[in-house]
Amino acid sequence: MTARALKPGKESAPSDSLEEGGLDRILPPIDESDPEWQAYVREKVREAFDDPRPSIPAEEVARRLRERHEARLKRGA
Repeated sequence: MTARALKPGKESAPSDSLEEGGLDRILPPIDESDPEWQAYVREKVREAFDDPRPSIPAEEVARRLRERHEARLKRGA
């Protein structure tokens, strides 16, 4: 995968910033047919659906993350 410019206001997917195979160096491979993995994913999905907190729109999440990132850059963190 090659780097590419993004249009202003467009968020990049994690795979956009990693070269091909980059995730394999960061995360171990996952066997999606593994019953333990399937149970783990089902439990996480169940937790998400059962969460009583209100949903936050993706645009709001992106804005908050961008603000945090910009604040850290200003602090030099």
